Amino acid sequence: VIREDRRTPNLLILGTEPGLYASLDGGGSWHDIRGTMPRQLVYDLLIHPRDHELVVATHGRGIFIADIAHLQEMTASTMNADAYLFDVKPAVQWRAFGLPRASSSQNFDGPSRPAGIAITYWLKNAPPGDVRVRIYDGTRLVRELPGTKHPGFNTVRWDLQRIIRERTEAEKQAMRQAATGRGGRGGAQAGNLDHVVGPGAPGTYRVVLTAGGRTLEKTAVVVPDPGAR
Repeated sequence: VIREDRRTPNLLILGTEPGLYASLDGGGSWHDIRGTMPRQLVYDLLIHPRDHELVVATHGRGIFIADIAHLQEMTASTMNADAYLFDVKPAVQWRAFGLPRASSSQNFDGPSRPAGIAITYWLKNAPPGDVRVRIYDGTRLVRELPGTKHPGFNTVRWDLQRIIRERTEAEKQAMRQAATGRGGRGGAQAGNLDHVVGPGAPGTYRVVLTAGGRTLEKTAVVVPDPGAR
């Protein structure tokens, strides 16, 4: 089965007996995009027009869904850029209600969609120095995340937690002692030792990527849980 993307006609998705492939140049070259999907016959493909996700129907292994919005943005100029930050898809700040599981979901077996916002960027080559992704609420920095710097696609996930305040020295010492008492397991990590973090409020944030001396910026929108009261 083969599908042409309506948003980006040069993007072709191909399902075969041994796997799943994509072409960014109208079929001139092909790339294996199967990832962790088991090697299985691909019978049908759907590119969702609203969510920009690829839905893969296989023989005997069920349904697989992948976000391909970044593939839809790929052009010749994007691939030739030293760094490129893709559009950030809106995310819902879900709230847990502790409802009992419905009987229809008892036999479901599969991972849920990862929480938070996926921030994807392209690097032509591994840049010198660190790669950083910073989240701003207006001009206020609310989160800083280390980025990977592999040539090609890289993704950093913001869990929608934001910095509330810096920890006091007494709090830091208490966390270190707690970690030591547990043999170093389950204690303070680099991401939460220096700051107290809490859930971010729905709203509009700035996402700033710094890589190889370049600074790129996009907007991230967090919407409230529609089921919350």
